Amino acid sequence: MSTTTKAATNGSKASAGKNGKTTKPSNVVVPPAPKPKMRTLEDRLQCVNELKALTDKRNIFVKRRSEIREFNFGSDEHSADLIVQDQVGRKFQTRNGYLIKSLVNHLETMINEKITQIDQAILEFEV
Repeated sequence: MSTTTKAATNGSKASAGKNGKTTKPSNVVVPPAPKPKMRTLEDRLQCVNELKALTDKRNIFVKRRSEIREFNFGSDEHSADLIVQDQVGRKFQTRNGYLIKSLVNHLETMINEKITQIDQAILEFEV
């Protein structure tokens, strides 16, 4: 006896067995593995501390965003100063209002993106 392969109606392969009947591949459903439970109080407290660290980080970024939004730029192009200094003492300083406003807008965008990332991490956090 020979075994032949025919195309099944669903596009998968079916084969004829010894009795000549066509058999379809079985769809095996594997249940998801159960989530491991916290075993100790220390593990649970560690998770709480990690969640607290995320919320603290979020609060810092929200505060910084609020501080940046308080800046007022007048119509004068020299209405603000920007000074950046590194640990060696080198400085970059400008009074160019357009440049400062562009940097502030970019900083606010970056802060908003970081807050969104932290929010997502908090929502996905499992204790």
